[in-house]
Amino acid sequence: MAEQGPEPTPWELMRGLSRVEDAVHQLGGKVVNIDLYAADQARVNTRLRDLETGIRDAKTAEVAADNRADDQKARNRWTLIGLFASPFIAAIAIFITQGGLT
Repeated sequence: MAEQGPEPTPWELMRGLSRVEDAVHQLGGKVVNIDLYAADQARVNTRLRDLETGIRDAKTAEVAADNRADDQKARNRWTLIGLFASPFIAAIAIFITQGGLT
């Protein structure tokens, strides 16, 4: 075993104890009581729940907007088909009602 120095004097022990007390006081200033911690946790949980609800609502609104956009695209597609097909349908109807190629 390594040789240790002389025993500390009572004065050195008191200074060391004083430093330990100061460290405990500094650490104690960083600690909160359980009631404050519980209140903070409840507030954090409420905020998280509100955020999750907001995200869920935003996703629902986005899906609804996508569905409306898809419906609008389908209506536009049928409108364009009608615009391009109507002259041909009219020509065929005239051809049939007028008796064909005679």
